[in-house]
Amino acid sequence: MCAPRGRRGLLFRPAVRPPLCRCRCSRRSPRRAFRAGQGPGATTRERADGLAELLSASMARRPVLCDLLSAQGAVLEQNISAEAGIRHKRAARASLRGLVRLVLRHLPELCPEGAAAPVETTLLTAMAAWQCSRPSEEMPAVYASDPELAAMRLDFTDLVRRTTAVSASGLPARQGRGTGAATPPE
Repeated sequence: MCAPRGRRGLLFRPAVRPPLCRCRCSRRSPRRAFRAGQGPGATTRERADGLAELLSASMARRPVLCDLLSAQGAVLEQNISAEAGIRHKRAARASLRGLVRLVLRHLPELCPEGAAAPVETTLLTAMAAWQCSRPSEEMPAVYASDPELAAMRLDFTDLVRRTTAVSASGLPARQGRGTGAATPPE
């Protein structure tokens, strides 16, 4: 079985992360998958798919972050002081700015406002998918009892990846600029 390795770093810092797996299994490193679709001739869809793989794998490697995100709106933000709320939202805003810059590096055809949308989609999907993909102790037996029910089991990483990929590849097209290969930022 693959064992993740690497230093603990800031959220979504792919440049400082080593490959995901030590072994020679068939799982590709998200960073390698992303770089494969990043060249100047890569299409918007290829770059969006690589970005989605990078973000979803990064989220999946951070279960504590996912636990906190899934509890944020319903629990954590309900019983705090205004000062704590201000500090939290300012820190979240700074983090979001960094993620928007990451999206713009990989999808330069997006405007800054448009680049926030895949970040928001990724985070909101992760907030909901994390809880839904963590079944109770009884649910594996339910899934094992019936193949039709087993199809309802959610895979967190796959769900976040697919949703982010659709959002990231569709936004440039909606802006009217996502039909060709990447143009390097000036």
